[in-house]
Amino acid sequence: MRAILPDFKIDIEYSDGNIPDLFREKKELAYCAVKQIEDTHKILREFLISTDPIEATLIAERFDRDFAKTLTMPEIFDSNLYYKSKRFLEQVEFLKNDELLKPFLKLKRDIKNNVNEFLVSNLSSVGLNSVHMIEIRYNASTFETLIVENCILNFDSSVIKNYCEFINCNEGNINLQINVGLNLRNQDPILLNECCLLSIIEKIYGLKYFAA
Repeated sequence: MRAILPDFKIDIEYSDGNIPDLFREKKELAYCAVKQIEDTHKILREFLISTDPIEATLIAERFDRDFAKTLTMPEIFDSNLYYKSKRFLEQVEFLKNDELLKPFLKLKRDIKNNVNEFLVSNLSSVGLNSVHMIEIRYNASTFETLIVENCILNFDSSVIKNYCEFINCNEGNINLQINVGLNLRNQDPILLNECCLLSIIEKIYGLKYFAA
């Protein structure tokens, strides 16, 4: 049930969810339905080939008890899965056509590693009111020449409306701030939140292909 075209396994951060997982969930529903259909087919066939009305009646009673009130068909049609998969494949194809898929994936890994290394090295600087400022610079044409600058500021972080906010975004230069002090409150690891990484990667992709 995990079988899926290789392109959908590419490790791109994607806001619409993990396509392989969504696809597998629908397959699992279909598999359960197939098992139920096989079981009902078996008992109905026993009823059909029976030549003994008494035996057949007992078979029918078993069918009513086990299946008549519980036989259901799953809703495996999912327009969301269709459009999510289309959008995901479109993203992969855009990057492949521009020969940017590998640099894009490397950029994602390098941003994550750079930020996490900084946070691990500066854990003692993080307090409840700490804000993590990040500037990301890269070659907008090739997704290479990455420079990530980090700093921890301590002030009333309540002025930040959201956990992660973009301050300035241009192709090749992204500035954001993260209310990293919340990680201490929630006792989370002091690492780059996956949702923040998703937002960063989506921003980079959107600036490349959809910026006016």
